[in-house]
Amino acid sequence: MQTPAKTLHSWRGEIAAMWRFAKNNRITEGFHQKMELIQRGA
Repeated sequence: MQTPAKTLHSWRGEIAAMWRFAKNNRITEGFHQKMELIQRGA
């Protein structure tokens, strides 16, 4: 249990950033997916 705890502690900034910016990333990924579908249909 100590090794996973150390890993989570060392990555706490990155994990917090992932949760903080997750909504923005979903918007970007959704836009990217729509553009791919348009390109495939063309």
